[in-house]
Amino acid sequence: MTVFNRVRIGVRLAAAFTVLVVLLLVVMASALVSSAKVEAATLRMERAQRVVELIKDAKFGSADFNGWQTAYAFDAVRGERNAASDDGPSRKAFLDSVQRFRDATSAADQVAPASSHGQLEQITTLLDEFMTVDEQIATLYAKRDARSAAEANALVIGREIELFEQIAGLLDDAATAAGTEAAAARQEAADAQHAGTVVVWSAGAIAALVAIVLAVLVTRSITGPVERVRRRVDLLADGDLATPLTVEGRDEIAAVAQALGRSTASLSAMMRTINESSASLSAAADEMSVTSAQIAASAEESTARAHAVSTAAGDVSSNVQTVSAGSEQMGASIREIAHSTSEAAAVAGSAVQAAEAANTTITSLGESSREIGEVVRAVTAIAEQTNLLALNATIEAARAGEAGKGFAVVASEVKDLAQETARATDDIVRRVDAIQAGTESAVQAIDEISQVIARVNDYQTTIASAVEEQTATTAEMNRSVSDTAVSAGQIADNAATVAQAAQQTTQGVTQTQQATAELARMSAELRTLLAQFRF
Repeated sequence: MTVFNRVRIGVRLAAAFTVLVVLLLVVMASALVSSAKVEAATLRMERAQRVVELIKDAKFGSADFNGWQTAYAFDAVRGERNAASDDGPSRKAFLDSVQRFRDATSAADQVAPASSHGQLEQITTLLDEFMTVDEQIATLYAKRDARSAAEANALVIGREIELFEQIAGLLDDAATAAGTEAAAARQEAADAQHAGTVVVWSAGAIAALVAIVLAVLVTRSITGPVERVRRRVDLLADGDLATPLTVEGRDEIAAVAQALGRSTASLSAMMRTINESSASLSAAADEMSVTSAQIAASAEESTARAHAVSTAAGDVSSNVQTVSAGSEQMGASIREIAHSTSEAAAVAGSAVQAAEAANTTITSLGESSREIGEVVRAVTAIAEQTNLLALNATIEAARAGEAGKGFAVVASEVKDLAQETARATDDIVRRVDAIQAGTESAVQAIDEISQVIARVNDYQTTIASAVEEQTATTAEMNRSVSDTAVSAGQIADNAATVAQAAQQTTQGVTQTQQATAELARMSAELRTLLAQFRF
């Protein structure tokens, strides 16, 4: 088992692609680094070339301002007015050319390499000194006398020439340094491009080699086990169940191979079981053939006996049906008696319920009469209180004299009304007491009637219970006779069914014998098919 077979196929492929992606990133990074180096060197070269061009422009400008200085000096010597002033044509052109020279050297200094900064700074210093001397020359020419002109000419062909030559020399040195820098940058760019090409091709070759190795290893780790599984499947198709399949590993193919091995082992065990079962089936078919012959003989004898039982059961069923008819008539008479008794008991029960309802109603009437008596007594007490209040009002009216006469009349009428109310309530009390006495007598009489009806109801219930028991006994006897008749009929039917079943059994035995022969033939074919497999 290799290292690749210990991991799943998806992990293998993911790892291989990850390695390839990493190698591709390395190649891309190498290319980017090389490109950056080439770009940096190219930028240096372009800057150096730009410095060379600016220095050439400055050198051309130095010759230009030197010529214009000579021009305005000749103008001054020839005696032209304002020749040495800043507004003079030649002098103005000189100053403009000096400014252009300054701009060119300043631009060159901004992009120049470190090796050229010293020369450009010296050029600026010398140019400042050159312009200082030029101011002296212009001042001398402006005096417009021979002595001053001679001193000015001496400065022009003396110090100014020296300064100009120094500036020109420094410009040549700066141009040489910039050219050297440009050449070095050009060579560095070429070297960087060559090195980048080598690195990219080397990294690409290594990546391709690693990719090929990974592809071969991963492919073999997959195709090898798959080929072994394919060969085992071919053997399985040829009927070989005995050859084992060995595929080591923990990946999906190993799992499939192991599952195939288990399936083959299970199928082999199943084939062995089927082979053993087919042999047992053949022996059982032989035994079934012998048993079928015995069952056929027994079925014929059962048919004859079933016919005899069916005839005897028919006679029994006829006699039992006659007895059942008599039981039915007696049961009908008893049910009629029971029905009448039940109705009488129901009437007695209704009378008891009516008596109880009347008793309840009269009792409620007595209770209501008692409550009315209580109310009347309360009214009597109120009337007595009213009479007492009227008496007090009469006394108070007498004390009031003339002012209380009207009140005395009202009090007298209230007193009379209270006395009349007291007399009426006394009469109501007497009548209510009489109603309560009559109610109690009625309650006692209804209780006696209820007791008599209850005893009658008990007697009717006893009679009804006895009749019900007789009815139940007669019904049970009738049911038993009917069941006997039904059973006798069923015996006859079952006997006929048994006879028919015996005949069908005989036919079934014949079919069983045919099926047994077919089963023996199929068992032989099954053993022939199993012989094609090796298990």
